[in-house]
Order: sequence, then C-alpha cells, then structure tokens
Amino acid sequence: MLKVLFVDDQVEMLKPLLNLVKNLLKDVTILAESSGAAGLERARVDKPDMIFLDISMPGMDGYEVCRRLRQSTQTESVPILFLSSMDLTMKEQLEAFELGAVDFLRKPIQSVELATRIRVVERLNNYTQHLEELVAEQTQKIEKQQLLAARTQRLAAMGTLAAGIAHEINQPLNALKVTADGLLYWKDRDEHISEEEVFDGLRFISKQCFRIESIINNMRDLVQQGSGGEMVSVDTHNVIEQALSLIGQQLMSHGIEIVRHFEQGLPHCLGSQTALEQVVLNLLTNGMNALDSIQSNNKQLVIETRSDAELVTIRVIDNGPGIPEEKLESIFDPFYTSSPATEGMGLGLSITQNLIVSMRGSLAVENVEGGGASFIITLPRASA
Repeated sequence: MLKVLFVDDQVEMLKPLLNLVKNLLKDVTILAESSGAAGLERARVDKPDMIFLDISMPGMDGYEVCRRLRQSTQTESVPILFLSSMDLTMKEQLEAFELGAVDFLRKPIQSVELATRIRVVERLNNYTQHLEELVAEQTQKIEKQQLLAARTQRLAAMGTLAAGIAHEINQPLNALKVTADGLLYWKDRDEHISEEEVFDGLRFISKQCFRIESIINNMRDLVQQGSGGEMVSVDTHNVIEQALSLIGQQLMSHGIEIVRHFEQGLPHCLGSQTALEQVVLNLLTNGMNALDSIQSNNKQLVIETRSDAELVTIRVIDNGPGIPEEKLESIFDPFYTSSPATEGMGLGLSITQNLIVSMRGSLAVENVEGGGASFIITLPRASA
C-alpha cells in the first residue's frame, strides 16, 4: 500500500477532500497530522512514500519541517510537495526547492488533481528507485570488474617478478653447478687437479653465492615499502653531499662533471636521511650508466634543488641519450632495464621509487630537450 502523509494545521477542513482521494485511489493509505512536530513524528514512525506539507503553520512552518525531514536518514529521500493558499514569490519557491521540495500545489485543490498528482509522484518515485537499483547493480559490476582487473594485474606482476627472480638466480646457480660438477668430475676420474685450481673454483663459487645474496637483498628492498625508516627533518643538501662523497671520485673517473644548482636557504624535507641518500646514489649511478653509453667530452650530471610552500624538489639531470618515449611508462617497473642482461636485474629504479613513496613523496622522470633525462624527487617540507 502506498502511504501518503498530509501535514496541515487545517487538516479537518481537508478531510472531505482526502476522503474523495481515498475513493479514487483504493491502494493508497492517507495519513494526516495537524502540526509540524506531529508530522515529523508520524513520518519517523510510519515512513510514508510521499509527504504533502502546508507552508503556513503555527509553531513550525513547512519550510522547517522540510529541513528536518531532509536531515533525517529515515526521510531524506521521501518526495515532499508543498501546499499553499497564496502565490509564492520566486524567492520562496527557490528556497523550497533548495530545501528539497519536488513540487507545489495551490489550495483549494480538486480531488482529481490531487489524486493525479499522487500517481505522478508515485511513478516518478518508482522510476527513481529503479534507476538507483540499476546504478547500484552497475556499480557492483564495475567494482567486481575492477577487483578482477586488479587481481589480474597483481598476478601479472607476480608472474613478472617470479620470472625475473628465476632468471636472475638461475644464472649463478647454473654457474655453481657447472663449477662444482667440474671439480667432482676430475675427482671421480682420479685426475690430478692443483690446489690453485680448487681454490679458483671455490672463489668462483663464493662469487656466485654473493651474487645470489645480492639478488635476494634487492628483492627484499623492493617489497619493503616501509623501509625508508623514521620520518625526520632532513637537510637535503647535506644528504646530496654525502652521496657525492661516496660516488664523486667514480663519476670523475668516468669523465663526468657534477654541476650543483642549489636553492639558497633550502628548507629541510621530511623523510629518512639513509633512504634519501640511497635514492640520490641510485639516481647518480643511473645517470653515470647512461652517460657511459655515449661518446662525448662534455658529460654532465646536474643536481638542482628548489622548494615551495609545501614541497622540496630535487632534480638529477644527465645530458645522455635520454629514454625512448615508449619506455618512459615502464622505467620504474620491476626488472625493467635497458642495460645488457649481465649488468643488472633492473630493480634499482623500482627500489628507488618505493623508497620515495615510503617517505610520502613522489618520483617522476622526463626527457630533457636537447638530450638527456631528468629524474624529479618531491618530498614534503618538514615545516609542512
């Protein structure tokens, strides 16, 4: 049964009209209250499908009743129609619509007009509910598809990760096996093998074990998003100089000039000094590798710093060959590398990005006009 609530201080005068409407609409239950307060309580208890409100009522007028109905989760979506015996100004009509009214009826009202209006609002309400159900259903489907897509992406990433690990570890494992089998082969044949050859084999085995250990440590760094350490106020320039003290001589030996463009009075950033130093080292090493791939007498690594009200930015720019546009989106993916397979497993930039994310920052890359690549670190200011 459709429930319709009328709230009017002259409800007794409305009863003949409401009785006529009952006769016209056999499936409608009509409820009536003579004050705003009583109407609010009736709406809370009986949960009507629509409400007709008189605007001019003593104590609590229709506008206030409408406002309170809209504030309640039980009645916030119930259609409300205002009743008025006077012509409303444009301002009054706009106020009513802003409060959530769907229509106006002017008194006196004919029974057929009122019955017709109830049917129209009922249909609109049914259409709205049906539309909401369709939206909810489609939303569930979209969410399910998104979950499936996310799961597929995770599985794909796990596949890439597993394949990369298998490939990287298989190489030293095969070398271990070949070396160990070779030593055993000569032992089984009772062939003489010098002590130096045995120790050469053992040194090679130790080297391959160290390589496997490095791969495992790199993997641990990759998956530990929170490995950045405690978030503290960090002197950015001091971190950069510390990193340069570790790799500066190596850069010079590769014929690379370091250029500093530091902002004077740069504020401290919020992060981990150890993690940020590792990030800068990784980017400098990445730039060195890029510059090693070209023949030039003017190899440069430029380090820029600047800040704004919220962020501290570090740029590491090389004048090397740059990054192919089609590979820019993949540059931070695990196991992506443009280097030969023997020179690394492509985890450096992925680990670097994870470290920056763990410090609530971001790492981006772009090509530089005229050649070269620019890696941009942004971190929150310590004061922010």
